[in-house]
Amino acid sequence: DPQPVFKTMVNIDFRQNPGLNGHIRSLITMLPGLKKMQFSGTNVDGTLEDICECCPKIASIYIADTNITGEMKDLLPVYRTLEELAFRNLAVTGSFSQVKGK
Repeated sequence: DPQPVFKTMVNIDFRQNPGLNGHIRSLITMLPGLKKMQFSGTNVDGTLEDICECCPKIASIYIADTNITGEMKDLLPVYRTLEELAFRNLAVTGSFSQVKGK
């Protein structure tokens, strides 16, 4: 895994960037303090689980028209920090009842 590079970066906004590709984990692993992410219209692959494992402090996730998949229960690791969530045209399944705090 790559070492964290951008330790102070807390927000990324990659909307309408069809040239952006690769796996989400390879990008966000380098952003350990990430709190807000916006992806749409990209060719990035990955899962909600990848996002939650790499970004334990994430507060806002906006993803649309990209290749991110998963289930709502994958958000469980970040339910305490997550404040905003928006999905559009994704292969995400499940319901909020799957996200139950322990």
